[in-house]
Amino acid sequence: MSADRFPVLLVDDGELNEVRDCLLAIGADFAHLRGGAVPARLDPPRDLFVTSTRHAALARTWPAPGPSGRPVRIAVVTEDSGTLRATLRRLGFRFLVRLPVHPVALRLLLTHALYRGDERRAKPRVPLGYRVAVKIGM
Repeated sequence: MSADRFPVLLVDDGELNEVRDCLLAIGADFAHLRGGAVPARLDPPRDLFVTSTRHAALARTWPAPGPSGRPVRIAVVTEDSGTLRATLRRLGFRFLVRLPVHPVALRLLLTHALYRGDERRAKPRVPLGYRVAVKIGM
């Protein structure tokens, strides 16, 4: 099946409704394949692939992201491990999002992944995956 009609492809079994709602809110043009509608093989989308770990293997036969880093691959998980992270890295996933995720953080990540403009930073950013805690007020 070809996903080249859509710049963004979301594949899940119904557990990524937050991601779908966020893509709708930011006005992204995307295809959403769910459950039994997910074929055994897919062509890569142009810009962004978001999936649950169950469907991450769809990216196994895809070429590595091009010089532009596209398509950006984001895996959304409920639990993770070192083995899972290593497997996702081998499949070309740049980001791993663990649920639950704050809606603003999700929106920023998806907006950043879809951004197509000149980069103004002198040095490229690298996703690290450190746990962060923020305390506001007393």
